[in-house]
Amino acid sequence: MSLIECPACNRNVSSEATACLGCGQPIDVFIKCPKCRSKNVKSITFASKGLSILAFGPFAANNVLSSYACSEWSCRHKFSHGGGIVFRGPTFAERLHDYTEKVKAQRPEITPEYEERMHNAALAGVITGMVLVVVLTFFLP
Repeated sequence: MSLIECPACNRNVSSEATACLGCGQPIDVFIKCPKCRSKNVKSITFASKGLSILAFGPFAANNVLSSYACSEWSCRHKFSHGGGIVFRGPTFAERLHDYTEKVKAQRPEITPEYEERMHNAALAGVITGMVLVVVLTFFLP
């Protein structure tokens, strides 16, 4: 990382910055790979996404959900890009935690024992569903 001069106001700005902190001028209009910081990035076309779905089915999820792919041979990272920064939304665990906290705030009668029983019931339901899918997949024509 080095300091470069802003083309609009001539202030020193980090080379990693997307815009000047003083005037807001975009410093680098290129999309960079968040993993290797390379500017050698191509967009993933809808045709490519469609072919990936046909060829690989559910295993093409990374290609379908991403907008760009790094063209560097050593990286090949696929990512989405949103307005100058790479957006990482909340994970499933974070969303589940937030939802659990919201429910606990609405229903103070939920005790740790009740929560553990509900967790075990949900886990049993998931396992039962997985077993049912496996059985139906192998035994139905």
